Amino acid sequence: MPPWLLLLALCSFAITFITLPTWIHRAGSTGLMGKDVHKKNIQVAELGGITVVLGVVVSLLLFIGLETFYFGNDTLNISFSSCCNSFNSYHHWDD
Repeated sequence: MPPWLLLLALCSFAITFITLPTWIHRAGSTGLMGKDVHKKNIQVAELGGITVVLGVVVSLLLFIGLETFYFGNDTLNISFSSCCNSFNSYHHWDD
């Protein structure tokens, strides 16, 4: 496994780790809060999965860009592009 794939995974984690607290704060200030089903009288931020999807899609697009323009290999682009498209389709279906 090439070491730059680990960097892409860390990039995905970092994007999620950085954007999630910001999202929680903004969800609280805009009223996107819901009741926690496991605890009584606790409000939690809704739609937190958007930050996870953002991290995954950005790292997949970074992978496609590196493979195509830096390494000159375009054999995996169709499969990873369809993976990004499935995330996008699921997002529209979920709403």
